[in-house]
Amino acid sequence: MAKLIFNDMAGVRRLIAHAKAAPDHSKCFGEKVAKPALHFVKDEGIYLMSNGKPRDIADGKADTLGAKSFVVYAKGYDPVKGNRSDVWSAAREAVGGDDFSESIDLADIEPAITDQTTGIFITVSKTKFSIGTIERAAKRRV
Repeated sequence: MAKLIFNDMAGVRRLIAHAKAAPDHSKCFGEKVAKPALHFVKDEGIYLMSNGKPRDIADGKADTLGAKSFVVYAKGYDPVKGNRSDVWSAAREAVGGDDFSESIDLADIEPAITDQTTGIFITVSKTKFSIGTIERAAKRRV
């Protein structure tokens, strides 16, 4: 079982805002209806992206062929920041060899994100995945 941590909350909030504001949405395989969601993706790395269309382009330019979507990588699974081959192998070890995209309904994650949220995590097993939040520890008065 792998626990993937996404600690770029500004990026996660950007993805959620884009998905909510987009006029159209992409579906994952097997979905009948497209609605605002995050896509949990594994290919060269492991990341989250908005399913909004037009896409949220990383550099703010037009959504054209070859433009890179804005994504938030799981800690340790960014092929640009790490050795590409090592990241690919680590991603394969964490979640399996096949590339995939799974939809995370915003209604399942957005209400759990508060001002105290410092990250989200996805726990992956062979048959399912679950998502949760990482919260800033409450300051205690002594």
